[in-house]
Amino acid sequence: MYRWIVVAAVVLVAALAIRHPVPSAAPSLVALSPPPAPRSAARRLAAPGEAAVTVYVVGEILRPGLYRLPAGKRAADAVARAGGFTPAADPAGVNLAQRLNDGDQITVPKLGAQAACAPARRRRRTTSRRRKPAVRAPAQVSLDLNAASAEALAQLPGIGDRLAARIVRYREVNGPFASVDELADVSGMTDSRIQKVAPFIIVH
Repeated sequence: MYRWIVVAAVVLVAALAIRHPVPSAAPSLVALSPPPAPRSAARRLAAPGEAAVTVYVVGEILRPGLYRLPAGKRAADAVARAGGFTPAADPAGVNLAQRLNDGDQITVPKLGAQAACAPARRRRRTTSRRRKPAVRAPAQVSLDLNAASAEALAQLPGIGDRLAARIVRYREVNGPFASVDELADVSGMTDSRIQKVAPFIIVH
């Protein structure tokens, strides 16, 4: 009797397993997700859009020409891209630390070229000094304020042609000056100018 009960139980369990199978595990979503892109790949994609400058390297250089370099580079990088200096180059004649800008021209001079240019610059400065207008010297004798011409009065310190003409015009309209102090009535004559010319004029 006990044996039939065990057999009936096993058959019942088998029947239930056939009608209600155990669900299989859900596929992992994590395994199906694509792996993240490496950071190095992102850098490679951004490289073509990197800012750049174009410079012209000439002079005593092995490969003169136009060169395109990343922004922020210096003249030394452009010289290196152009092959470096020739044996006749003067490296001190170019600022290798100069930061490059788009359109710059980097000229490498020949050794001794800048020293040869120095005397020419000195000669030009000497010539410019000779061309400066001569400073008028103050009058060496006393002038009669009521008789001196405009040309003579213009030689007084601080007067010049315009003030001299005004002094003569004032004298013609208002009559002779009674004293040097009356120069204050002439337009443009200040106290400081009167003090400068007082030692060189007299009033008759």
